[in-house]
Amino acid sequence: MADDQSHAMVVVDEESKRREYRRGNWTPQETMTLMEAKKMDNERRLRRGGGGGGGGGEGSSSSGQSRPSELRWKWVEDYCWRLGCLRSQNQCNDKWDNLMRDYKKVRDYESRLLGSDDSSYWKLERHERKERGLPSNMLGQIYEAMAEIVERKGSSSVGASTAAAAAPLVHSDSDGSQNSGSPPLQPKKRRRREDEGTSNTTTTTNNTNSELATAITKGASVLADALLANEEREEEWHKSLLTLEERRLKIEETKADLTKQAMDGLIDSINKLANSILAVASSGKTSPRNQ
Repeated sequence: MADDQSHAMVVVDEESKRREYRRGNWTPQETMTLMEAKKMDNERRLRRGGGGGGGGGEGSSSSGQSRPSELRWKWVEDYCWRLGCLRSQNQCNDKWDNLMRDYKKVRDYESRLLGSDDSSYWKLERHERKERGLPSNMLGQIYEAMAEIVERKGSSSVGASTAAAAAPLVHSDSDGSQNSGSPPLQPKKRRRREDEGTSNTTTTTNNTNSELATAITKGASVLADALLANEEREEEWHKSLLTLEERRLKIEETKADLTKQAMDGLIDSINKLANSILAVASSGKTSPRNQ
């Protein structure tokens, strides 16, 4: 089994050496592909029982924990490559860290807006975002996808911690406490706290969805205005071309008229010259006869 794993690692390493990774800034499509890969990786680890931990159940030492992390990002790299995102595992890791940092900044800023006169992040201009220490170019669809990934991962962690916290309560009931009236009240308090937490989460999600809807509507309006302005510019350009074409045709017609007039004048001059020559010749023939 160990020989098979070492052979697989050698094959993966050789394949990685043959890859030519793309450099430069990430495109929105590459970023969405990376987030999809992280989402699938989280689901894959949850199915395997790894949960939100870093090691995924492989090893307990520091070297044993770093190796699963490397393998995890290698899996993300392979997933991205299958979808045409030609980035290395280190690039994916660094980009994900930057995305999480920007997402948390925007999320924390939006959460502080309750009861404040400040505008939403999605209504701020680029320079206003920089003045507030916020990312200047966070896209709405990327923020929404990040929120889905983070909330899904957080909900799975909350579910595991809730199950672990419920176990001692069962044992305390079975042991028999001194006050028989107090144990039934604890589940009610816990349910109340859970309901309050669910209500707060729902309110935050609704606010986020409302802000996203506003941002999408604003973006659609800006895009429509840009398209309309572009169409107007194209129409003006077309009119200018038509005007220039009409002027060119008029100039050509004027040239043709001038050329025709010049040719007519030349023909008249030639005819007059020919008539004069004939007249002189006729007069020359008549003079000897008269003598």
